[in-house]
Amino acid sequence: MLERIKNWTRMNPSKIRVLTSHEIQLIAAGEVVERPAHVVKELVENAIDAGATEITLYVEGGGHDLIRCIDTGYGMSRENALLAIQHHATSKFVSIDTLSASTTFGFRGEALSSISAVSTFTLATRSVEHEVGVRIQLEGGAIVLDETVSLPVGTDISVRTIFGLIPARRKFLRKKETEWRAIVLVFSALAMSHTHVAFSLYHDGNLYLRCNANQPLSERVASIFGTGFGSTMIIGQPSGEIIKELIVSAPTYQRYDRSSIYLFINDRFVKNSSLVSAFVKGYAHLLPPGKYPTGIARLRIDPADIDINVHPRKEEILLRHPHLVEHALENAVQQALQTQIRQSPLQNQTAYNAQENICSQSPLYKSDTDIIQYTQAQSYAPLPSQGSWHNQLVPPDTRTPLLYQVNTQKQEHQQHNESMYQERIVPQQTYRYIGRLFNTYILIERNDEFLLIDQHTAAERVLYEKFMHQCDTIESLHLIIPDCIDLPQELISSLIEHQHVFEKFGFSYRALSLERLVIQAIPGELKKVKLADFFMDLASHISGYTTKEIQPQDIIEKIRHAFCSIAACKAAIKAGDDISTYQAQELISQWIELPILNSCPHGRPTSLVLNQRELERLFRRIA
Repeated sequence: MLERIKNWTRMNPSKIRVLTSHEIQLIAAGEVVERPAHVVKELVENAIDAGATEITLYVEGGGHDLIRCIDTGYGMSRENALLAIQHHATSKFVSIDTLSASTTFGFRGEALSSISAVSTFTLATRSVEHEVGVRIQLEGGAIVLDETVSLPVGTDISVRTIFGLIPARRKFLRKKETEWRAIVLVFSALAMSHTHVAFSLYHDGNLYLRCNANQPLSERVASIFGTGFGSTMIIGQPSGEIIKELIVSAPTYQRYDRSSIYLFINDRFVKNSSLVSAFVKGYAHLLPPGKYPTGIARLRIDPADIDINVHPRKEEILLRHPHLVEHALENAVQQALQTQIRQSPLQNQTAYNAQENICSQSPLYKSDTDIIQYTQAQSYAPLPSQGSWHNQLVPPDTRTPLLYQVNTQKQEHQQHNESMYQERIVPQQTYRYIGRLFNTYILIERNDEFLLIDQHTAAERVLYEKFMHQCDTIESLHLIIPDCIDLPQELISSLIEHQHVFEKFGFSYRALSLERLVIQAIPGELKKVKLADFFMDLASHISGYTTKEIQPQDIIEKIRHAFCSIAACKAAIKAGDDISTYQAQELISQWIELPILNSCPHGRPTSLVLNQRELERLFRRIA
């Protein structure tokens, strides 16, 4: 063992030495260039800084073999070209005093020097002041060719065999397909942030993407993401000083990660987890867990309020006033979604309105009986004449039979209820109630389209909106026999920590032990809910809330949402519940009046819309 230690000491001397300039350059290059996508970013950003109106990128082997960037920018003279490949050479600012206000991209002077140190690098360029250009080639950072050539104005840079001189680094490159996807992401981001520039991208000789100059952002986004996103995207109309342009996906267009959220500050593609989280929060209650939106936000912030010097690649940033920017972004996303999510699948064509509430109790709750008690002192509208809305809703000769069995007593009450209900309808717009499917879905036809409505998620959304509106005034129901429930210690602790908030919603409870809770009072709306399941879900939902992470004024609102969404889910009718025709129609009438009806509070969709043309395409009646 002692001999092995002596051998290791001889091979690894502890003497301190100064690195050579070549070693320093290779280490510095590794901070800027880790993969081909970083090379693309540096070259394209330099082209944009040079005033290019057209940028063409050629990639071979996912960037392993070749990255070539051609631009129509100002170009460089031979003297400037030789300076550009030196370490820490830049034309982007004059003195350190102006660095904080710099709006250019590559200002450190590291890009070309770092890239040339780890590849076979060729720079060909010509400025408008010169009739000929220059071509310079480097191997491992050393110049091996310097010649005068005939060139158009602009710059042409080729990077071959990245990390070819450093096998230990090259073996850590990802597969060509993976590196290509990273290049597409970076190139797409740069194309979206500079719509005045024409962009073309080729891979292995094939055109992958082309964007014309001076495109509106919406057109460029559609060309990059494809027609699937383009047909569903929502163009925001930001009103503040921070958010300049915003495009968001409809809640139905979902992704499995956050990689399709593009943020630009002062036209720079940036990465900031807090801003991405703020963007996602704008979709609160509209997306299911684990699903994320797609979107593009262009922000304008005083350069003095941004630190883009956090990382050598200048992707990650720090903000002087992060909460202000996050709040503005979250609100802008919410406002952009309002127009879309407030439109019903019937394009805001209300099917019918009731003159007043038919009954004082909503039929959306799961209960042991479908019998609805009516108050006798009600005023009823006259029976509509033949051919009116009622006959269009359920034509007398074609009444759809019930898709489930009911007992005689229930059927008598149902017929009585439906008769009273039909007398009270005020004609406005029309659709036809078809029936129910699998005791779960409600079918409605209107014009050339039909809706398939999930009775649970639709009822859940209705009850959620009701609870949110009334939760501050919900009457508390005191339990004659307090209910004891067992919960994990950390969940009990969370409930006790926020007990003052739950008291506002009609709860009264105390900890009997570290793992047992005594429920003394609950909101009256929850009298038929299993309290153990309810409190387990609720406590799990809020267990992560702390005043350190969330502003105190936001705690109540977050708990309000948690309470209302879980309460609505527990209290709503379920899939498979046997509800009457009247209940189904009453559910529809309440659901279509909601400000948000596309999804339940947990993000699951409430309905599916198919039009006649889509059906005919499915049956191959049309192409």
